[in-house]
Amino acid sequence: HVKPLTPIKTKPKLKRKKSLQELHQSISDPALSTRALDEIRVHFANKKNSLGTCISYGLVNTAVVLPVEMSFGAIIFSNSAFIPYLPVLIKLVVISAVVHQISLSAL
Repeated sequence: HVKPLTPIKTKPKLKRKKSLQELHQSISDPALSTRALDEIRVHFANKKNSLGTCISYGLVNTAVVLPVEMSFGAIIFSNSAFIPYLPVLIKLVVISAVVHQISLSAL
């Protein structure tokens, strides 16, 4: 007993991709670029995250960035003249990073 062949499903036609000239024009035309940026801003301005999501993003960001900032402090103050003050200086680098993160996030 042989099963009949089933027809092959064809992929739907994709939209035509922009030509290189159209891409260059959309990038170089300030009006189109501004309009595209405005659309992106509106899209992300309307997107709201819950408080729990925001807190979890902050905790992950802190867990990743804190060791990096401490390493930066150790690199910046690697000269032997800073050894007695290294713990305080690294704390100052971390505090500076926190202040920068808060001020940039508030924008």
